Amino acid sequence: MEEASTRGKLTGGGAGAYNGGMSIHALGLGLPARRRSLDEPTVLVMPQRPLRRLLAFSRHTIDEVVNSRAAKNELFGYYKLYKQIGRQSEVRDLERQWNPVGM
Repeated sequence: MEEASTRGKLTGGGAGAYNGGMSIHALGLGLPARRRSLDEPTVLVMPQRPLRRLLAFSRHTIDEVVNSRAAKNELFGYYKLYKQIGRQSEVRDLERQWNPVGM
Protein backbone atom coordinates (compact mmCIF):
# COMPACT_ATOMS: atom_id res chain seq x y z
CA MET A 1 0.00 0.00 0.00
CA GLU A 2 2.93 2.29 0.65
CA GLU A 3 4.09 1.96 -2.97
CA ALA A 4 0.83 3.41 -4.25
CA SER A 5 1.10 6.46 -1.99
CA THR A 6 4.65 7.31 -3.19
CA ARG A 7 4.02 6.71 -6.89
CA GLY A 8 4.70 9.84 -8.93
CA LYS A 9 6.35 11.72 -6.07
CA LEU A 10 9.97 12.75 -5.77
CA THR A 11 11.58 11.38 -2.66
CA GLY A 12 14.89 12.01 -0.99
CA GLY A 13 16.85 15.14 -0.51
CA GLY A 14 15.17 17.64 1.72
CA ALA A 15 14.78 21.35 1.87
CA GLY A 16 17.01 22.94 -0.75
CA ALA A 17 18.11 19.67 -2.35
CA TYR A 18 18.64 19.90 -6.08
CA ASN A 19 17.04 17.22 -8.24
CA GLY A 20 15.77 15.21 -5.31
CA GLY A 21 19.07 14.69 -3.55
CA MET A 22 21.58 14.47 -6.38
CA SER A 23 25.03 14.31 -4.84
CA ILE A 24 27.90 16.56 -5.76
CA HIS A 25 29.83 13.48 -6.94
CA ALA A 26 27.43 13.11 -9.86
CA LEU A 27 28.86 16.32 -11.28
CA GLY A 28 32.43 15.08 -11.01
CA LEU A 29 33.21 17.45 -8.17
CA GLY A 30 34.75 16.30 -4.96
CA LEU A 31 36.38 13.27 -6.56
CA PRO A 32 40.13 12.89 -6.18
CA ALA A 33 42.20 13.58 -9.27
CA ARG A 34 43.52 10.56 -11.14
CA ARG A 35 47.25 10.17 -10.62
CA ARG A 36 49.30 9.75 -13.75
CA SER A 37 52.38 7.62 -13.87
CA LEU A 38 55.64 9.22 -14.95
CA ASP A 39 55.89 7.08 -18.10
CA GLU A 40 52.41 8.06 -19.31
CA PRO A 41 52.71 10.59 -22.14
CA THR A 42 51.18 14.03 -21.84
CA VAL A 43 48.52 14.65 -24.46
CA LEU A 44 48.00 18.17 -25.76
CA VAL A 45 44.42 18.85 -26.81
CA MET A 46 43.95 21.68 -29.29
CA PRO A 47 40.44 23.07 -29.59
CA GLN A 48 39.29 23.34 -33.18
CA ARG A 49 38.04 26.77 -34.13
CA PRO A 50 37.31 26.61 -37.85
CA LEU A 51 35.46 29.95 -37.98
CA ARG A 52 38.44 31.88 -36.64
CA ARG A 53 40.82 30.05 -38.95
CA LEU A 54 38.62 30.65 -41.97
CA LEU A 55 38.14 34.33 -41.12
CA ALA A 56 41.90 34.75 -40.83
CA PHE A 57 42.47 32.90 -44.11
CA SER A 58 39.86 34.88 -46.04
CA ARG A 59 40.88 38.18 -44.36
CA HIS A 60 37.26 39.02 -43.54
CA THR A 61 35.84 40.22 -40.26
CA ILE A 62 32.72 38.71 -38.75
CA ASP A 63 30.87 41.96 -39.51
CA GLU A 64 31.77 41.70 -43.20
CA VAL A 65 30.54 38.12 -43.30
CA VAL A 66 27.25 39.02 -41.62
CA ASN A 67 26.57 42.09 -43.78
CA SER A 68 27.94 40.97 -47.17
CA ARG A 69 26.41 38.12 -49.12
CA ALA A 70 29.59 37.71 -51.21
CA ALA A 71 31.80 37.38 -48.11
CA LYS A 72 29.30 34.97 -46.55
CA ASN A 73 29.26 32.77 -49.66
CA GLU A 74 33.06 32.83 -49.90
CA LEU A 75 33.43 31.81 -46.26
CA PHE A 76 30.77 29.11 -46.64
CA GLY A 77 32.67 27.67 -49.63
CA TYR A 78 35.89 27.57 -47.61
CA TYR A 79 34.01 25.91 -44.74
CA LYS A 80 32.59 23.22 -47.03
CA LEU A 81 36.11 22.60 -48.37
CA TYR A 82 37.45 22.40 -44.79
CA LYS A 83 34.81 19.81 -43.83
CA GLN A 84 35.41 17.75 -47.00
CA ILE A 85 39.15 17.62 -46.38
CA GLY A 86 38.51 16.56 -42.77
CA ARG A 87 36.18 13.77 -43.89
CA GLN A 88 38.61 12.54 -46.54
CA SER A 89 41.48 12.40 -44.08
CA GLU A 90 39.33 10.43 -41.60
CA VAL A 91 38.34 7.95 -44.31
CA ARG A 92 41.96 7.58 -45.39
CA ASP A 93 43.10 6.98 -41.80
CA LEU A 94 40.39 4.35 -41.27
CA GLU A 95 41.27 2.62 -44.54
CA ARG A 96 44.92 2.50 -43.51
CA GLN A 97 43.93 1.07 -40.14
CA TRP A 98 41.72 -1.66 -41.59
CA ASN A 99 43.71 -2.38 -44.75
CA PRO A 100 47.38 -1.99 -43.84
CA VAL A 101 49.80 -1.92 -46.76
CA GLY A 102 52.55 -4.51 -46.74
CA MET A 103 50.77 -7.31 -44.89
